[in-house]
Amino acid sequence: GAVKLPLFDYGSTGAIGFYQLKFKDVLAYRDLQTEVFHAFREIGNAVICFDMLEMALKTEEVTELTMAMPYQGVAPVHSKDDSEEKRREVAERLGAHRFAPVILQFGTPTQKKLAQQADILTKERLCRGLGMFEAALGRIKNIVRDNDEGQVWFGPAPVNGIVDID
Repeated sequence: GAVKLPLFDYGSTGAIGFYQLKFKDVLAYRDLQTEVFHAFREIGNAVICFDMLEMALKTEEVTELTMAMPYQGVAPVHSKDDSEEKRREVAERLGAHRFAPVILQFGTPTQKKLAQQADILTKERLCRGLGMFEAALGRIKNIVRDNDEGQVWFGPAPVNGIVDID
């Protein structure tokens, strides 16, 4: 059956004791601790590892994009005080760094193709962050939500959209 929330007066220690008493039989089940909790630990560690890899990749990507900005004709903005004239002047100076138009005009067909692909890729990365972690979490969510074997989560949706409170 359903387990109601303990009274607020119990405090943290009382609430933990309340749930330990209610779930004594479940917690005593040997395979729960050796198999299920271990599987949850492995999944959690994989998610954390994936998140850390994503953070490292994003740091590297920000560095690469910062270095690529002059070659894309993007002038860095240092402060809100920069005047429009100053920004235009910096953009004109950065125009000499744009290699893609020169390669497209004077390069071999292979160089032109590579320059065009690199230019498009860098512009895409500048426009939007391509995050693996968000995509992976979205995929996990879809797998859990659209499970072919039937409903993964049992019971009606909570009234408040978050959790049922008795």
